[in-house]
Parts: sequence; structure tokens; C-alpha cells
Amino acid sequence: MTFKALKIRKFIFKLTSATYYLVTFALAILILYYHQPESIGGWIGAIIGLLVGYVVFCGLTALLEHQFGEKFFSFLSAPSFTDVSKIIYHPELGYFIMFFEQSDNKLTIKCFKQGFLSRRLIFSEETYQATERNIIEKTKSKLDNIYKEKIKAQKERIEREEHYSKVKSTIDAWDGYLDKVSRRDAKIDKIVNK
Repeated sequence: MTFKALKIRKFIFKLTSATYYLVTFALAILILYYHQPESIGGWIGAIIGLLVGYVVFCGLTALLEHQFGEKFFSFLSAPSFTDVSKIIYHPELGYFIMFFEQSDNKLTIKCFKQGFLSRRLIFSEETYQATERNIIEKTKSKLDNIYKEKIKAQKERIEREEHYSKVKSTIDAWDGYLDKVSRRDAKIDKIVNK
């Protein structure tokens, strides 16, 4: 993924998230404006309708996060209008987005792979030494470990495929007889029955 593609994905993610929240807010206002409850029961009904919509929204968010894992953040659950972010580049893995959250005297670094409608958490790290060098070293170390694991998984997959192809060629070459006697008897039967 190129730098420009990452910026486009980040923009679409934020635009989709903002649009979703604005549409939800506008619908809530429209329901209350056009419904114009005249009694307490009408107001309670409107509020219950909004609460049901919110529960459906939370259910959809929870379903997405359960389906894709705890490291998945959809545009529904990850409003990121004020996040301090930095785009970083790893030579083998490509571009990532890092977010920094300051709390008390520690800095939490979260690294995400950006999609169009989602972000996938690659790693999260807390540090008490928020120097540029320390952040770079931790990030590089984590991404290098991820790259090593990826290479290791690719090698294992290739070895499994090679082993499977060897086993398959061995099985294809096998005539199906379990011993020499049955093989010999089959040949004799074939000659006699001609």
C-alpha cells in the first residue's frame, strides 16, 4: 500500500465515521421534531425509540467486533476525530497509522493497519519514556517481530505444500498393491484372462 492509498483510506474511514454519527444525530432530531409528542407518553415513546436505535447500533458494533476479533475496529466503534496520529513506514510491511494516548505519566502507542471501513490493531505498547528514540526503537522492534513471524508462517506453509505434493506424487505412483504376492497374482490373472 502506498502512502497516498493510506491517506485515502484514513480519510474514507473518518468521513464514514463522521457521516454515520451525523446521520444518527439528525435522525434523532427528526424523530423528535416530527413526532412532537403532546404528552408524557409520547415523549417516553420517542425516547424509547431512540434507545432502541442505540441498542441496535451497539449490537451491530459488538457483532462486528466479535466476528472479526478484539483487534478489529469498525467505523462504528472507532471515532477518531481528535486522535494524535502519525503515519509510519516499515520497509517490508508497508504503511501503518500510529495513535498516541497520554494518561498520567505514561504514553500508550497503538499501531493500526488502515482499511477503508476498519482498522486492525497490530500492537499496543505502553511506555514511560516518551522520547522519539524510544518510540522508534519499540515500534521497529515490534514490527520486525511481526515480519519475522510472517516470514516464518510463509515458510511453514510452503514446506507443508511441498510435503503434500511429495506425498501426492508418491500416492499417484503407487499401483495400490500392498505386497509382491498380490501384485504378482494380479499380473498372472491379467495374462490368463486375455
